[in-house]
Amino acid sequence: MAQSTILAAAQTVATSSTVAVGPGGSVGLGLFVASGDIPANVSAIVQVTTPGAVVNIGSLNKQNPYMVVPGPCTVQVLRQEAGGASVGVYAESSVGQPVEGNIANNVAESGNPVLVGATYDVTPAVRTTGNRSRLQAGLYGSLRVQLMQADGNNPVGYDTTGVDGNSNTLTAQKVSAFSSVFNGATWDRVKKPNLTSRLVSCAATTNATGARGQACDLFKIFGLKATAAVAYLKLYNKASAPTVGTDIPVYTLPLQASSPFSFSFDSPHYFSAGLAYAITALPADADTTAVAAGDVLGLNFAFA
Repeated sequence: MAQSTILAAAQTVATSSTVAVGPGGSVGLGLFVASGDIPANVSAIVQVTTPGAVVNIGSLNKQNPYMVVPGPCTVQVLRQEAGGASVGVYAESSVGQPVEGNIANNVAESGNPVLVGATYDVTPAVRTTGNRSRLQAGLYGSLRVQLMQADGNNPVGYDTTGVDGNSNTLTAQKVSAFSSVFNGATWDRVKKPNLTSRLVSCAATTNATGARGQACDLFKIFGLKATAAVAYLKLYNKASAPTVGTDIPVYTLPLQASSPFSFSFDSPHYFSAGLAYAITALPADADTTAVAAGDVLGLNFAFA
């Protein structure tokens, strides 16, 4: 520890120079002689000079030649007259010093500080194996945290963009501010039905129709089979009208004669290309038999 003389060795009454001790710090005060032992009749009084009036807080002598004074305060030592040997007083200014940074909060770094907080970097530097790294802070002081794959070096992905079709790879597991559901290939937002397609009254054809020209979730189908014959509603994963008899349906739904119908999905069915439909008189995938005009009324699709 660094030492400094605050009272030169002598035998006469004298007062040392003062030592300021900061908050949380302390200073060590001790007697010294040029050679030999400290005389038994030597005494020095330790005094606190601030804050307030001068107060005697202890003494230094042959039996107790050293004392630690905690801050915050200003101290001095009053040496009493003594004979036999010249005695001085030293201070150890580094005793119990608080650990402080070299810059204030929220200012640019300088030098090589021992970092306690985190640093804001617009573009954090790429690290190499074995390099030490500082913690990163966000724009407003929050700690930046990157979740990592367990026992690996790949980051866990996140999604705050509000889009569908997020990656399903292990290294891009979702951390979202909203719920997501797996569509069989990627992850989509959980949605409510907000789009519809309607057929007020069917024509005397297969009524091949493209209901949705892009990926969608189908929630419900309902309508009325108005005539006394069963017909079949066929659903296709397609962005345009189906080629009936050639394209393979995803669903073939029987519509009972002279009855209302309703088909709901416990979890909406995902059509990755789009939603298309047709109505035929027979159930076979290759059937192209048209239904009669007005056979199906009020056909409605609810999807998102």
